[in-house]
Amino acid sequence: MAHKIKNRFATIKNADGKRDLAERTVRDGSVIWVNCEMPNVVLAEGKTARGADAAFKALNAALDIKFRGYGEHSLSI
Repeated sequence: MAHKIKNRFATIKNADGKRDLAERTVRDGSVIWVNCEMPNVVLAEGKTARGADAAFKALNAALDIKFRGYGEHSLSI
């Protein structure tokens, strides 16, 4: 990878905060959100963390996803 991707790692927890549902990471130069129970399932992808977040949020428009600070995201249903 030619450049460093900022804020590349994050997780989304369930409403009570006890279990990770999705994780943002980097794979093959793209920022992706994967299902924590099935890491080979890519939920959303982007060139940057912000792009991946926007793609993930667009796919899950019915959910109330609140992004809070670096490396910490919350999901409330």
